[in-house]
Amino acid sequence: MDTDESDVGGEVTAESFEALRRDVALRRLGVEALSGERLEQPDYTETLGQFAANMASSSAAMGRSVERGALSLTPEDMAREIRSAQGYARREATEVTRDAMRHLSAAAGELGRWIDHARTADRQNRRLLQVGIAAGVPGLVAGGVLFRLF
Repeated sequence: MDTDESDVGGEVTAESFEALRRDVALRRLGVEALSGERLEQPDYTETLGQFAANMASSSAAMGRSVERGALSLTPEDMAREIRSAQGYARREATEVTRDAMRHLSAAAGELGRWIDHARTADRQNRRLLQVGIAAGVPGLVAGGVLFRLF
């Protein structure tokens, strides 16, 4: 019975190995077919050229930054530069504000003079009308009387 069981086990093992061999052979054929098939690859020459140009431009900009010393400033130096720029900006803003206030004040004064001039002209027109009426009415009366007399 041991021989029968070993023969059965040997047959099963042999069949398993044969199935494994077929599976490996099938996979090998698939891999060979894939490696034989060449897909068309996109041409990246132009893109890589643009990338290289951008890298060269960035490298040049970094070189200029290093030459100017912007990257060599310590935090304390950077803080001092910021405070200096802040003071300059504040002085400039103050000067611009003062200049704007001077212009606004001048414009308000000129506007006030225009309003006064308009008021004066209005008063003059009213006074002229009053004088005209005051002189015209007696003149008409006197003219009418003289006309009747002669």
